[in-house]
Amino acid sequence: MIPGSDQRRRRSRRNPESISLRQREMLEFIERYSQAHQYAPSIRDIRDALGISSTSLVAYHLDVLEARGLLRRGERTSRGLSVVTTTPAIHAPQVRWLGTLTAGTPLPDPEDTSHSDTTVSVPGDLFPAERLQSVYALTVRGNSMIDALVADGDTVLVRYQQTADRGDIIVARLRHENAYTLKRYEPEAGGAVRLQPANTTMEPIITTAENLDIQGVMVGVLRRTG
Repeated sequence: MIPGSDQRRRRSRRNPESISLRQREMLEFIERYSQAHQYAPSIRDIRDALGISSTSLVAYHLDVLEARGLLRRGERTSRGLSVVTTTPAIHAPQVRWLGTLTAGTPLPDPEDTSHSDTTVSVPGDLFPAERLQSVYALTVRGNSMIDALVADGDTVLVRYQQTADRGDIIVARLRHENAYTLKRYEPEAGGAVRLQPANTTMEPIITTAENLDIQGVMVGVLRRTG
């Protein structure tokens, strides 16, 4: 046996960065709920709070967390869950969540930190904290960017900036329509701008540079699970 291999395996099993975003959210919810109520949530509480489709899927994620050594489950009660506090800190880097990107629904100003107290956990191994300066999160509705691997219900990470390069995926505000959209930025001759969906069944939006406010450039995607 390689010296130290058992210790490395134990560290790996208890490494919170090795779990999925959904499992990290679940772990954090169990911890918050337990602190607030002095008892653990039930499987149905977890399902309802996190919008998971079934209790069996909750049970699957709990099995993974238990196998990773991040959670203990009592055998005699449905609320017998406890976060293993001797493990490394479970709290991943956080970014502000500004809401759901839906046409016609205004978004808060990304620079105004007073608008949103809600945050989203970001896997630290994929997005170190130093890469998250000026980054905010939005949940996507619809499949207009499905060929860019952004699906309905995914959460995109967006770096706030008011300029973009050709081909960047941007959060765009159309001033006259007061509409917001996530599209690929394709400036054209004569001051026109094509906002290109990544879905062959959808037509691009053609507008002008004067009608366009760039609200940021997408830098990552957190997949919806469950």
